[in-house]
Amino acid sequence: RKDWSDRASFDVVVAADVVYLEDLHMALLGMIAHVLRPGGIFVLVASKRNGSLDKFICAAKGFFSSVRISDDYDADVAKAVPRSAKCFPIMVRLMAAEEPEALPQ
Repeated sequence: RKDWSDRASFDVVVAADVVYLEDLHMALLGMIAHVLRPGGIFVLVASKRNGSLDKFICAAKGFFSSVRISDDYDADVAKAVPRSAKCFPIMVRLMAAEEPEALPQ
C-alpha cells in the first residue's frame, strides 16, 4: 500500500482484463477505492471467463455505490465478437460514493 497514489487522487481509473485472478479481487478493489475521488469512476472491460468477472462484480458491490454492467457499449465490438462468445468483453462501471466512507477490511 505504500506504493499507491495518494488517497482520492483520480477522477477516473481504466483497466482491462485484470480480474481473472480471483485471489487479487479484494486487493484490486481496495486500491481502486483508495485512489478514486468521491464520485470517481472505475471503468473495467473484461470477459466473463470462468466466472471470475461475476465474482469481481459481486465483491465490488461492497466497495462502490453504483455498479453498472453493459454488453451493449460499442457496435464495432458487437460485430467483431459474438455476444455468446466466452471472450466477449463486458464493460463494468463502478462509481465511488460522493461521501468518502470507511473501506471494508
